[in-house]
Amino acid sequence: MTEIAEIKRSSIEATTLGTIPDALIYEMWSGKPVYYRGYKEVFDNPQLIEKSMGSSVYQSLVISSLLKYLFKHLPDKYEALTNEVGVLLAKNDWRSADIAICDKAQILALSREEQNKYLHFVPNVVIEIDTKADMGEFSSIMDYYADKTDDLLDFGVERVIGIFTGTKKIMTATKGNPWQIVDWSASVEIIGGLFVSLESDLAL
Repeated sequence: MTEIAEIKRSSIEATTLGTIPDALIYEMWSGKPVYYRGYKEVFDNPQLIEKSMGSSVYQSLVISSLLKYLFKHLPDKYEALTNEVGVLLAKNDWRSADIAICDKAQILALSREEQNKYLHFVPNVVIEIDTKADMGEFSSIMDYYADKTDDLLDFGVERVIGIFTGTKKIMTATKGNPWQIVDWSASVEIIGGLFVSLESDLAL
């Protein structure tokens, strides 16, 4: 059985029982779930699970273009993890990352069991492209991003980058410094003097 089919099956079972399935949890904030956007619609119709969890074409294009750039230019000591890798901040407290740049040595040191779990060490950089989180518990998308960014920086992440495809803006945040919001054309530092312009370097 495929992963999506298994999620659909568990979602149908959960709907029958009147409970929201774990498969619709996008992140966990201090024990409180943040669901995928559109989870209520999926709860009523589990056949829509792909719509809730999937990326838009442009969001996917930005991620894939950025990953191609990173794979080519990222210093050898780092690895770029993707596919909404989970970052475990504490027990029952984790965030999803579209891209997490980590020290390769720390990844290679993980046991086989640890490789099948969320990251329990601090990534150097977290990059988010839009979000799949439901905004029902937040006053705005920026409220969500601000809280998530603060949590990641407090955890020890050196730099958090938020890319917003709708407004074509990029937010960068580092601990103890003013956060910056720049235009799509700006050259943004990723890590260790590596810069990228989504417009010039990636032709987005």
